[in-house]
Amino acid sequence: MFVGNYTVLLNTTLSVTCPFTPGNPPETRFTWFHGNTSTIGSQQNLSLSSVKLSNEGYYKCRVNSTMDPTGCATQEAYTETTFYVDVQCE
Repeated sequence: MFVGNYTVLLNTTLSVTCPFTPGNPPETRFTWFHGNTSTIGSQQNLSLSSVKLSNEGYYKCRVNSTMDPTGCATQEAYTETTFYVDVQCE
């Protein structure tokens, strides 16, 4: 999945929706990362208000789902998308 890169002005708001197609089972978990280590959200939408220069960089949204079929082993699946946020001064 690719959501595109974003250019945003300093001190404005950036909202990003992690794209996914609901499936069966419908239980889905969202995890947002800034860089490789920071978990910064757990909903489908990420909103950064009053954007700072430190918000610039690569972001990743990971969508996890778990299937627990009767008589079979639990299966975990995920997909992720990465994008870049470029913060600019006015």
